[in-house]
Amino acid sequence: MGLEMPDEIVAEFARVDLFHFEGAGLKSIDEFSRSWMSGNPEIEGELPTIRALTLLAAAEYSLIPAILDTSKGRPFVVGKNEALLALLKCDTTPLYPVHVAAKNERRVSAYVSPIDLSVFSADIAKLFLINPEWWDKLASASALWEAVRELEASHRECPYPPLRLLGESALLQVQGLLWQLRLTVVGHVGFEESVPDVISSFVQGGGESLR
Repeated sequence: MGLEMPDEIVAEFARVDLFHFEGAGLKSIDEFSRSWMSGNPEIEGELPTIRALTLLAAAEYSLIPAILDTSKGRPFVVGKNEALLALLKCDTTPLYPVHVAAKNERRVSAYVSPIDLSVFSADIAKLFLINPEWWDKLASASALWEAVRELEASHRECPYPPLRLLGESALLQVQGLLWQLRLTVVGHVGFEESVPDVISSFVQGGGESLR
């Protein structure tokens, strides 16, 4: 059975030169999707959501080299290793795709829990230390970006130079974009139509652009 799933995330990231998804990584994700189609046909309709979450997780893993050396420029390269990490260690697990059962719920917390908003769960722990109520207030993109700005500020004020460099870079904002896209994917039917606007708003300005 063939795969006919939209690739808005891959295409839009390529258009703005932010992430480059290598063929080997996409092949691994497609093989995972085919395994669901052959082994669990009733979940086939959820494959675009599962695949999109995997792409976003892989993209966040691809930031590791730049996190370690903030002088590295974009595009961030998403290869086979990042794709496999996303498939093996994130919420799009081969055992059960945990976010596809809450479609009828309205609260964002029904779709994504705080601990899996990022592949780097310590960043979420930092947000709770900075503002324990940030998740309860997450009713709009502006609330998410307020939390990201607070996270950036905490890094810039840190006495440890590598953390200050990270806070002064655009990397935490890029992570924020991935978090916003994750919320978009799981919270909107037909999320594919919203992806270009979210990415374009980030890159073009809207208060949260690459520096």
